[in-house]
Amino acid sequence: MVGKPLATVCYCFSMCITLLGACRVWRIQHAMFLGKTLSGGFEIMTIAVGFLALSVVFFGFLIALDVVKESSG
Repeated sequence: MVGKPLATVCYCFSMCITLLGACRVWRIQHAMFLGKTLSGGFEIMTIAVGFLALSVVFFGFLIALDVVKESSG
């Protein structure tokens, strides 16, 4: 019932994480070329907020399915 939509969300999330990782590697390599270091950045916060949102969505589906199963008997 919700397996395919959840799988689609997970695949989209994994593609976004891959793109953010590539962006971060590019920024780190550029900083190293300039002789500087890079710590933190928008990628880390974006990943953290994304994982929080994904967890909330999964938890919401879990609660919704439990309510639907109880109401249907």
